[in-house]
Amino acid sequence: MRIAIVFILVSFTVFCFGQIDHLVRYDFRCQSQIDSFSIKYPVCNSIGVVVVSDTVGDIVDVSPLKQIKKVREFWIRKNPKLKSVELFNDVALDSIDNFYVSENDVLDTLIVLKQTKVMVYGFEIYNDKSLYIEGLHHIDSIYQWNITLPQEGVSKIKGFDNLRKGGFLASLSGSIHIEGFNKFKKISNLSISNNSLLADLTQFSSLEEVKSLSLANIKTNFKLNGLENLKTLRSLGLLDIDTLENLKPIGQVRGLNRLTIYNTAVNLHLKELGHVNEINTLGLFKINGAIVFDSVTFDSIKQLIFIENDGLKDCNFSMNYLPQSFNKLNLNYAGSPLYTYREYNGNSLVLAKNPNLDFCNSKAVCDLIASIPESNIAIEFNGENCSQLEAVVATCIVSSDEQKEQQLLWYPNPVTEQLSLGKKMSRVEVFDMTGRKIHTVSNTENLNTSSWLNGVYLIRVYDGENIFVQEQMIVKN
Repeated sequence: MRIAIVFILVSFTVFCFGQIDHLVRYDFRCQSQIDSFSIKYPVCNSIGVVVVSDTVGDIVDVSPLKQIKKVREFWIRKNPKLKSVELFNDVALDSIDNFYVSENDVLDTLIVLKQTKVMVYGFEIYNDKSLYIEGLHHIDSIYQWNITLPQEGVSKIKGFDNLRKGGFLASLSGSIHIEGFNKFKKISNLSISNNSLLADLTQFSSLEEVKSLSLANIKTNFKLNGLENLKTLRSLGLLDIDTLENLKPIGQVRGLNRLTIYNTAVNLHLKELGHVNEINTLGLFKINGAIVFDSVTFDSIKQLIFIENDGLKDCNFSMNYLPQSFNKLNLNYAGSPLYTYREYNGNSLVLAKNPNLDFCNSKAVCDLIASIPESNIAIEFNGENCSQLEAVVATCIVSSDEQKEQQLLWYPNPVTEQLSLGKKMSRVEVFDMTGRKIHTVSNTENLNTSSWLNGVYLIRVYDGENIFVQEQMIVKN
């Protein structure tokens, strides 16, 4: 009789459990829980949150969980013996909000979500061992993903072939060989760091719009190749790159508001940025190489910071107009390249510790000094002619008087056949409105414009020492 009662109770329990097709949350703490799940819940294929976190130390296989066909969040965390995870590869989940993998001591293979198209929120991987990641081939949008793997070693991502749009953040940290992303077009913030394998960005060649791009601690001879289709980029940070070839691959970008280059070996020719005039904040720190302005014209500048650049010899740039307001620097967080220069907190103009900077009284710098409150300016410890703010201010006053003496006639304007400068100039350069140089004339006081097409031209003139003097828009009728 007792045996019969026990049998009935067990049968009733199994029957009741067997009818459950959805669980709000399930925590798997050992291998036996994983192995018995299909027996305990034979029809359950939907769980809100799954957590696999080994407290016994025996989880080595999660494949029995393949009966799960729908999940909102899936966590694989702190499993010391789990080497491989292959899940959700034969089923297309309607969507999954989050997939987290972290602190699994020996995990080296992650093959997941091969059929899934939509990940609503995030894909986050933190692993102390090099990791092979595959799957993700059909996912077309993710709000954010964060993959952090070791810098020492060789990890690999193979997937994201159909990813077209990211929402907020894409962060890839570690020495990762990347395959995929070849349809990826748009993301707010893209960060790649701590990589000893990355040679270029050709895997991201479809990118068209990025608000903020950050490359940090790249231990290679790195090229920006792969960004030639990028149309919109608001902020670019190049930090701790062993060797950077040049900036040419982003020369077509419009609307670049911030450029920061820190502790990087590069011969920096700012003319390589075709639309450099749209930069509002320019920060150059510890550049190992020459910094050449070549008479670059900025639209305006709200922050200018040059610190510890041995290759900086002058600040010979110009501005189309002065900004109406200036942005104070915020250096109160450790991630800032200026964190070790807290004495400059609040400054909008900083020229400091550039030992070869002997000419900083360009018209643009002089105009900034005249417009920015003195408390927002730090000029010190540069070359002899740019060592103190007071001396630069005095030189700016003298330069201003000299520039007034050098004012040209530019007559007539509009012009039909011949433009008079009123003074012989060593070199005259003529540009069309696309920025293409179309004429260069030496040692002349007049320009013959009779063969020019009607339109607007920019003319720049240089004196006998090949120093930029002035530029002017000219209309040809």
